[in-house]
Amino acid sequence: MPINVLNIDCSLNFCAFGDCFREFSYVQTVCCFMLVIINAKQLGGKMITIEGSLEDNYVNCDESVTITGVIDGKDNKIIVGKFNSKANISLNIHGSNNTVFIDSSDYTIKSLKIDIGNFNHANNVKLLIGKNFQCSQTVFFLYNPSTELLIGDSCMFSNGITIRLGELPHLIFDKSTKNYIDLTEGVYIGSHVWIGEGVYVTKKASIPEGCVVAAKSVVTKRFTTPNCVLAGNPAKEAKVGIEWIKNRGYCKSHNSELSLIFEDYYNQAMQYDSQKIENYEEFIETQRLYLKSKNK
Repeated sequence: MPINVLNIDCSLNFCAFGDCFREFSYVQTVCCFMLVIINAKQLGGKMITIEGSLEDNYVNCDESVTITGVIDGKDNKIIVGKFNSKANISLNIHGSNNTVFIDSSDYTIKSLKIDIGNFNHANNVKLLIGKNFQCSQTVFFLYNPSTELLIGDSCMFSNGITIRLGELPHLIFDKSTKNYIDLTEGVYIGSHVWIGEGVYVTKKASIPEGCVVAAKSVVTKRFTTPNCVLAGNPAKEAKVGIEWIKNRGYCKSHNSELSLIFEDYYNQAMQYDSQKIENYEEFIETQRLYLKSKNK
């Protein structure tokens, strides 16, 4: 199969039209942007290396985005907005009429792998991600047809995140009724969700807005309580009524009340009395005694 290096620079188009669509739904946004995408191949630029035919597929991404991979199908729409730093995306689509829409972000995508279908093709899949998304190493396996993964605004994904929708090529039936039961019904992640390191999210899962998913957790069902901590395998509500903020600088600029509370804690925790080691053996024995006292 030939390698097509498609040169596209749609950054002007995306920025010019992006603000107009912010009040639209994700689906409306995708439909409107198709008007821009149709002419995208005629523009100059850089950033996409795709294996396969692009004759019947449409791609629009900012120059801050690097996409590599395979498109095996037609009528697929790939739209990626501007990223403040960079976005590195591995995209493998085996199927037709699939939509990948990733809105603009002030942050970065260090590594995002998206697999739609495999040797069993998947059609009619939607992957829609809101504004200001960021991730380190994340994988989306979207193997079943006619499913969707929707992620809201301002979500932060750590390292080693896996979201899997469907078990294809493997088939699962109910033994007694003979019904096919590998039905994904979509995964939905609300806005301002922080997913910790090594989290696995399965089909039929929902994570409400403002939640934190603890490291190594496995999310297997639809949660409905916003602003909570989900933890464990399978994940359960570990704490409710929490509010998380991206970092210290963001807290200072966006929430002065919480910033004052944090700075008071931080300044107290950072205080210490300068002490030199005058007696090495005494210092070592002090550390040993402290260790024993804490390990009882």
